[in-house]
Amino acid sequence: MGKFKKHSKDKSSKRKEKQKGGEREIREKFTEGRQHRAPPIEPKTDNQKRYMQVLRTERLIVVRGSAGTGKSFLSSALAGDALLRGDINKVIVCRPNVAMGESIGHRKGSDWDKLYPFVRPMLDTLKKRMGGGSYDVAIASKQIEIQALDAIRGMSFDGNVVILCDEMSNSTPAEIRSVVTRLGEKAQMVVMGDPKQTDIRGENGLDYICDMINKYKIPDTAIIEFTAADIVRSGIARAFVMAFDKEASQ
Repeated sequence: MGKFKKHSKDKSSKRKEKQKGGEREIREKFTEGRQHRAPPIEPKTDNQKRYMQVLRTERLIVVRGSAGTGKSFLSSALAGDALLRGDINKVIVCRPNVAMGESIGHRKGSDWDKLYPFVRPMLDTLKKRMGGGSYDVAIASKQIEIQALDAIRGMSFDGNVVILCDEMSNSTPAEIRSVVTRLGEKAQMVVMGDPKQTDIRGENGLDYICDMINKYKIPDTAIIEFTAADIVRSGIARAFVMAFDKEASQ
């Protein structure tokens, strides 16, 4: 019996040493990856410049605008830079469970499998800013996570974490209430979406939280409103957005 216990302890010690070694290797690789330097980010419009400013100062940023305005790119890029520098400990990318009229929850696989296709542009931006090695290490060590909005509603964020919530025009007022009240002292949340693209009947969470911020003058918050003039993706994208806006107003 005594020999068996000693053997178990030896195996347990070896496992712990192996685990510590693996964690140490991950930290070393991440530290080495900090040598990667992505080019500086230059805002292309006045609204983008203000967006970048509030991303560095405010706790909750709400961004409304059409595709191609830089909503998710700029927030992901600055978050990747901050994670690489060690200014923050984690980046969480999240989105509602509704996508183009279908429920993500009904799809097979893990949350990563279900959500990855929809948040891939943000993850690609993180990877480009951090470098492939540091990005892979951050994924392995869960310094970068993908979460569904339902999971975010049950979490509390007390550390240096940035939560990037995309497509929030497909959230409900109840959902966004439960999300923004989870912010701790050091956490930052970016809530993004296009109010013109929503599957929510009635008021959506994106518009609701903007109304609350404006009505009650919530501190440490900012609202950025992008217009068609801020579309930097391409001329054809801008032309289509302007055409759709005109069509909707008729």
